[in-house]
Amino acid sequence: MEKTASPRTLKLIGIIISIIVIAFFIYSVIQYSSLKEEYTQLDESSYFIIFLTTVFLESFPQMVPPLLILSSTILLHVSLFKVILIISLASLLGSMLGFSIGSKYMHKALSSLISDEKQVKAKRVIKKYGRLGLLIIAITPIPYFPLIFGAINMSKKDFLFFGAIPRSLSYFGYGYALFLLV
Repeated sequence: MEKTASPRTLKLIGIIISIIVIAFFIYSVIQYSSLKEEYTQLDESSYFIIFLTTVFLESFPQMVPPLLILSSTILLHVSLFKVILIISLASLLGSMLGFSIGSKYMHKALSSLISDEKQVKAKRVIKKYGRLGLLIIAITPIPYFPLIFGAINMSKKDFLFFGAIPRSLSYFGYGYALFLLV
């Protein structure tokens, strides 16, 4: 018999990761001046961690978007283009991974991670606004849920062109805007 993680365990993991990302962001804001002088260059393992964290945040329903990671690294004045490129590519990969998991294991994944009430509400909004709704969700900094788009059998082409690619490209705009503000 195959063991699967309980919904409670999955939610706990999501909460822990969200807390870690938020804590990193708060720490980087509070310690801005000292960190700015100390960390002007990230090592390769840091970029890999940013990549993996972004893939995870975009794949699975989280309340913390990768925009917080982007904001933190911009505050530290690290290589802006490199970080934006890494987060954008990881976002694209994470979005498509989440979509594929939703398509293949829709009931298991959604039932474990999102309440039935939220599923119904999301499906209603997606069906009502369609591609335009997906595009708006994708380019805003709020988290979006590729699992749901896969689970409702949205075409992979529509998701890619109206969700994953715009979401990925939006990080270039956000990164540039944040850079100008700092």
